Amino acid sequence: MTFPPIAMLHHIGDDAVLDDHKPYSITRSSFIRLLDYIERNGIETKDFSSWTAQSSSIFSKQIMLTIDDCYRHLLDFAIPELQRRKMRAILYMPTAHMGGNNSWDVEQGKSSVEIMNESELKDVAAAGFEIGVHAHNHVPLDELSTEEIHKELHTSKDILEKLLGTSVKTMAYPFGRVPENYGSILKANGFDFGLGIYHPKGDRYAIRRFIYHDGDQEKHLNSKLSLSYRVYRQLTDRNK
Repeated sequence: MTFPPIAMLHHIGDDAVLDDHKPYSITRSSFIRLLDYIERNGIETKDFSSWTAQSSSIFSKQIMLTIDDCYRHLLDFAIPELQRRKMRAILYMPTAHMGGNNSWDVEQGKSSVEIMNESELKDVAAAGFEIGVHAHNHVPLDELSTEEIHKELHTSKDILEKLLGTSVKTMAYPFGRVPENYGSILKANGFDFGLGIYHPKGDRYAIRRFIYHDGDQEKHLNSKLSLSYRVYRQLTDRNK
């Protein structure tokens, strides 16, 4: 199965409070640069609900934009900008933190950033954005028992499906940490796809993503969206 390039984003904004979250924080101008590149090159943004393997190949001009953690500041700029350009994106919510903050970062001495509440997430979904699971608690799943992982995924999926009134079929591993037996665990919980970051197998339950950085210019995007980059990742990725 061939997937389009998948960009991983987190924070998008110019507030100084986001500075200590780099490289997982990008400025508004960096985000505009990414979206301008996509438009200029005639690349179609897809989500999993609109993507099918039959319509995709290694030569397709497609990209998936994924945004982890569902921060509230996305409502101020990133979401409206995507809407204005009629672009798709997938947002991944750690449901225990909905309406709260990024406590996993705060514990590491980083700044606190608010996460969307239930009403805000429902509005984003109603606007046409796909929502996925980012576990219930934002914890590394590879450090949990199989039973605990099942609970994390089932709980989050159940909360989102009841809140949004639709099935939730994709998840993103917190910290990109993929546990053993991930495929059977995701299938048992009704997921069709799982997103990692660095993973040597790169199958449908641990799909590779690339990180879009503040410093990425056109030449970097040309590389990250190329076939040669995907082959390189397949040969060099390790589960970090």
